[in-house]
Amino acid sequence: MVAAITLLVIISMTSVREPWIGHRSPPRIQSLAVLPLVNLSSDAGQDYFSDGMTEELTTDLGKISALRVISRTSAMQYKGTKKSLPEVARELNVDAIVEGTVARSGSHVRITANLLQASPEKHLWAESYESEVGDALTVQGQLAQAVAREIQVTLTQKEQHLLAASRPVNPEAQDLYFMGLYVEFEFGTVESSETAIKYFQQAIQKDPNYATPYAGLAEVYANWVPGMKGPRDLVPKAKELALKALQLDDTLADAHSVLGKIELYYDWDWSAAEEEFKQTMKFNPNHVRAHLWHSRGLVNRGRTEQAIAEVKRSLALSPLPSEWDYPIWVFLLARRYDLASERAQELLEIAPNSAWGHFELARVYEQQGKLEEAALESRRFIWDGPQKVSATQGSDGQIWSAGVLEAHT
Repeated sequence: MVAAITLLVIISMTSVREPWIGHRSPPRIQSLAVLPLVNLSSDAGQDYFSDGMTEELTTDLGKISALRVISRTSAMQYKGTKKSLPEVARELNVDAIVEGTVARSGSHVRITANLLQASPEKHLWAESYESEVGDALTVQGQLAQAVAREIQVTLTQKEQHLLAASRPVNPEAQDLYFMGLYVEFEFGTVESSETAIKYFQQAIQKDPNYATPYAGLAEVYANWVPGMKGPRDLVPKAKELALKALQLDDTLADAHSVLGKIELYYDWDWSAAEEEFKQTMKFNPNHVRAHLWHSRGLVNRGRTEQAIAEVKRSLALSPLPSEWDYPIWVFLLARRYDLASERAQELLEIAPNSAWGHFELARVYEQQGKLEEAALESRRFIWDGPQKVSATQGSDGQIWSAGVLEAHT
């Protein structure tokens, strides 16, 4: 039986302040980041659950087209940070931060959330929600709507429907899905991908009508981690799983995005890929991977200006240097060597030992005919890079870099 959700208002800044100061102007907030929700459980093994709830809240807020919501990958780099919230907001280039906690005890979960304006620094709102674990996703939709109300963002009818559409799920299936996400995001190895596959498969077994584990499993297969089976074995499985996820929930942005990726990179059906990316952004305009992959498809079709716009959108959603490799590559493919060089050099200024920064800059220099500079950056990649990247990526980069050295030195 679905447990009733109890909403406890800890602090309502609107109700506290308005009697004293009268009508207030709404804060001008057009962008925000959800920092990793803090696990208040005494069990550190529950981190997977607080991280999963962070992912779900980020996804729900990302459905609001009037907001720019920073990607989970960028925001999760501030897990356990000692930096001040205004400093984090400056680095992520956002107007506001959502932070909070998750406390889980058995089947009961309590989520608190705070909304803080970055400049001028101001605490805007805080609330606490309590529910049974199986209803936690419904709470996240309510929380996202509460944030929208507080900053007076107008939700479209479609967005209202999307935020209210979460259904209760089998708590064990939800846990297994969150565990799969956790190991996949935290470790990114062959072993973690294989573990994630097992968790997603178990989640599907527990609740066959729960769409998101199908999408999660599809993405692991579509990523084709080196060391696993080849794409001929894995990608058809990924496509089948993505289609199954959409059969269960045709608004699931992650399923549309992975299907678009398959159409783009495996089937080479660029029109079909574009349609899937448009569907992704229809249901989540802040889906950073869809913007990136869409930019690659646009370059393939010679629509370079649109591709550049999509890359810039992705950079606004993932502003940290650790996520610039793919955008630099698309700039290169679009023959915008100025943009590729600028971004690669900026990356190396921030992170001088970035293996892929040297690799991408070497490719820029080669395309510009600066062969000595290309050879120098290739040496830096070969000498310093492979131990900082995965074995297969490192070896691929070494092959290309060795070719540059042989040809130009």
